[in-house]
Amino acid sequence: KAINPHAAGQEGQDSTTATLTLRVALMIGSQLICWIPLILTVLYFQYIAKKPASPMVFEMFALVVIPLNSFLNPVFYSELYKKVVQAVWLKWRLIVDFVTPTRPPKDESGIGDNQAYETE
Repeated sequence: KAINPHAAGQEGQDSTTATLTLRVALMIGSQLICWIPLILTVLYFQYIAKKPASPMVFEMFALVVIPLNSFLNPVFYSELYKKVVQAVWLKWRLIVDFVTPTRPPKDESGIGDNQAYETE
């Protein structure tokens, strides 16, 4: 069987591509999460309220959004992001598992042991 020299590092390359894709998606997502509220607020005051926004609105965004965004960017560029993503994922799974009702396992026929759920 012939070995394709171009495919030798393909598996590692796919892993690197997936990792970089996740990082870029997280960075773009954090930018959107941080800045869309400001954009929507400006659009609201400009087109719906038809009056200028108070300077306090922009001060609050400057005090909250810019530091939050500045904090998140180095996290994505460092190795810490792996730990953060794993911790968030584990917390998310705990919440989902807590909220999701548990059902008894199905037997080989595909029918669950639903005796506890049956009413007579």
